Amino acid sequence: MPARRWWMLGAGGLMGAWLANLVLAQPPEERLPPPRVITAPTAPVAIPAAATCEPPAPPAPAPEGFVARCKRRLQECFIGYPAEFEAPPLGDSVYRTFRTQIANSEAASMTLYEYDFCPSGAGLNERGRDRLAQIQSLLPHNPFPIVIERTPGCPGLAEARRLAVLTELAQGAFPVPPERVLVGRPQAIGMSGVEAELVYRNLYLRTRNRGAEVIGAGILGGRGGQGSLQGPAGTGAGTVPVPQQ
Repeated sequence: MPARRWWMLGAGGLMGAWLANLVLAQPPEERLPPPRVITAPTAPVAIPAAATCEPPAPPAPAPEGFVARCKRRLQECFIGYPAEFEAPPLGDSVYRTFRTQIANSEAASMTLYEYDFCPSGAGLNERGRDRLAQIQSLLPHNPFPIVIERTPGCPGLAEARRLAVLTELAQGAFPVPPERVLVGRPQAIGMSGVEAELVYRNLYLRTRNRGAEVIGAGILGGRGGQGSLQGPAGTGAGTVPVPQQ
């Protein structure tokens, strides 16, 4: 083969290698995209049930044994579950007892008695207006109703007093619905006249004798544990011997 042909083959190989290196050195975005092949539309492919997004069904629970059924039944009937035996906080029962007493006291204090109104009248007297002002301060803090003491001898008088109280409450800042003011029996049971007289007499005698022990309507005195029950005047009239202790 002549030398000229060898030179031409070598120059062609070098030229091809240089062009290939030049094409490969270009960035990917500058290269021409591959030709797009358009194919005919095909039928939709059915997706198997296992490939859907729905979670798999949970496995069937294992059959419960005889001992487990007996234990569950006993817990439901009378044994109970461990979570139900949590100890209450310290002092919880005492706190709930005192809260009940305080609530009963507030409910009893929401009462306007016969002596809070003018005699045989529907208007409040001075003491009744002061008492109503105290009740108004409690209205936003409890759900108890205002009770007007009933008048069995004159039912219309109690209703007139109820309307008078509603008129007074309408001038306050806290709105009070009419159904919250009732006519009825006071929740607190007061003392009878005889009980009040005895309590006042004992208080009077204790104060007069500077704290001496009071028995019934008199005082306990004397020497050596013996004494007598004296009348309120202290004259010894109607003396009743007191047994020695």
